[in-house]
Amino acid sequence: NQLALLDKARAALDQVQDVGTALEIHDQAEAIRHYCAVRDRSDKAAIKAAEIKLRAARRVGELLPPKVTLEESGAMGGGSPKDLSAPRRGALKSSDLVSSQRAAEFRKLADLNADAFEQHIADKVGSGEQPNQAQLLRQIKEAQRQARRNVNLAKVQATAQDVDRPKVS
Repeated sequence: NQLALLDKARAALDQVQDVGTALEIHDQAEAIRHYCAVRDRSDKAAIKAAEIKLRAARRVGELLPPKVTLEESGAMGGGSPKDLSAPRRGALKSSDLVSSQRAAEFRKLADLNADAFEQHIADKVGSGEQPNQAQLLRQIKEAQRQARRNVNLAKVQATAQDVDRPKVS
């Protein structure tokens, strides 16, 4: 049964300690979601699979090593960017498993406040919709924009107050 498999994947996801396993769960959840949407037409299983896929994407983001900039790596000045990507002999890097764009998206999901993440899932599941990574990333981006607008508005208001105050001589 697909629902039982998804429940098992959901329970295992919190225990996952490596990117490869989390990606495997992510990809399997997407396959089940797609199958349910196209063939089986089971909305409940498709919604559950979409939830697992989103949770797995967040888990991948949590497990990925932080992105190292050229400045942080010490490669500035003498080294080239290729020095950063040169694999150690026999070592499998997360970049071998995840593209840099997907890694950035997964990290954004991991950085999202846990309550906001859970609320998005609860809202979507409660309304009978599939939780969606793209929608959640758009919400994150819009929240960041709004925060910048608020900061800028506060600066403008502070400047306007300074201009309106009479100067004391």
